[in-house]
Amino acid sequence: RIEFKLHTGCPLQADCGVPPAMSLPPPTALPVNVVSAVTGNPVASVEIPRSAGLRLLKEEIKRASGTQISQQVLLSGVHKLQEDVDLQDAIARALSSSGQVDLQMLTVEGQGTLAERVCVDGAGLPEVNGTYKKETRTRYRQEGGSCILQYHADATSWPPGWYLQQWRMCSYYVPMSVLEDWTSDALGDPQLPKQGWEAYQHVRMPVPVVTPVSEE
Repeated sequence: RIEFKLHTGCPLQADCGVPPAMSLPPPTALPVNVVSAVTGNPVASVEIPRSAGLRLLKEEIKRASGTQISQQVLLSGVHKLQEDVDLQDAIARALSSSGQVDLQMLTVEGQGTLAERVCVDGAGLPEVNGTYKKETRTRYRQEGGSCILQYHADATSWPPGWYLQQWRMCSYYVPMSVLEDWTSDALGDPQLPKQGWEAYQHVRMPVPVVTPVSEE
């Protein structure tokens, strides 16, 4: 009589030809998602090496968003990233959870402009690019186009800022908080920030840059 013995499991994986479970090495590059600290709008999505320093991250953000390195103030929750070690702490937290580094960014600019004519350039929506002429202290109108730059102090749920609108639909927005000396009770005409713009909702990146047009 021949007896068969049924094995329902392998006491040792090696005996069954199944290699032991191996832990995967951590990724060499990490995704970084940056949103506005003011509105929560997306600013940039980049990838950096695990060992990256703060300077490299800011260079990648500049490449993706156009925001100059000197204008970037990066936050991880309530913590301001000031040194490379701060970024490494944020990376360590990301590796222990989602694997994605989530940061917020404040954009800081020295002064805006009160120029009578300005040039909007570099926007992902090409139809909003062009020259704008001041109509009132809070509005510029596109020359030969249908777009306007409109300042709103408190007419919306968003903070005070300038909106770039086309057919009454907002495409880009910049909060007044990007100006170093701006306060909500400031007197005089509101300055138009030249940088620090954000894409409104799902509008195409990149964001525009505003420059004064010299009157010759």
